[in-house]
Amino acid sequence: MRAMAAVISCLFSCHHSLQTNIPTKVCILPPPISHSNGLCIGKPNSKHTFGFIHISQLRTSATCVFKLNASSTAAQETENSAEELVDSLLSMVEGTDRGAMLSKEEHARVAGTVSKLEQFCIPEPLKSPLIFGDWDVEYCSNPTSTGGYYRSAIGRLLLKTKEMAQTIQAPDFVGNKVAFSALNAIDGEVSLEGKFIPMDNKWIQITFDSPYLKLGPFEFRYGGQSSVKIAVIYVNSKIRLGRGSRGSIFIFKRCC
Repeated sequence: MRAMAAVISCLFSCHHSLQTNIPTKVCILPPPISHSNGLCIGKPNSKHTFGFIHISQLRTSATCVFKLNASSTAAQETENSAEELVDSLLSMVEGTDRGAMLSKEEHARVAGTVSKLEQFCIPEPLKSPLIFGDWDVEYCSNPTSTGGYYRSAIGRLLLKTKEMAQTIQAPDFVGNKVAFSALNAIDGEVSLEGKFIPMDNKWIQITFDSPYLKLGPFEFRYGGQSSVKIAVIYVNSKIRLGRGSRGSIFIFKRCC
């Protein structure tokens, strides 16, 4: 009965303090013990004792929870913003012959959206497995940067581009391919294979072997080696953005 009285006294004191003052400590009761007579009282003379938690500890815990929720919300908003920019960017370049049909003003809008997405890029994209896979070339601000003479103004008149693709495989393989139809009569394909070397966290240098050309029944190599530098400025599960050493912008879309 003395233990029960102590419990009641403590409860009354805590209740009175809450009504009259801002508490600095909160009373924590020991776990109740159920007896055969149905009464639930604290076990006397046990290692369980009445304890107090300083109100500052509660405030600190509440602050941590608030900051965690705020951080989670901010991360979700960032992800949503990036996804919206990705969808907007792909809609800008869809059906434009990989950017060749866009006006100067439209190219500027694409560049502006790319710059915004660049701010969401992960710190070290070259260390991410997301860079590997098969990619379609959706856009290039300079058409000849991805297909050479095959994508020049005259080349596009004579050769209808059917496919532009890039494959990146671990640890360092890069393969480029441009498939076309010559005068809508003869199918052809030019491909490049090479290896890349990381220069820092974003920039890589790719050294390609001589191009391999298929034109109807004919297949042969021509020219010599070539080398390019490109930075990965954004990558996620859907797209990869690149910027060449001369400022050209590339948009690659992951193949389904």
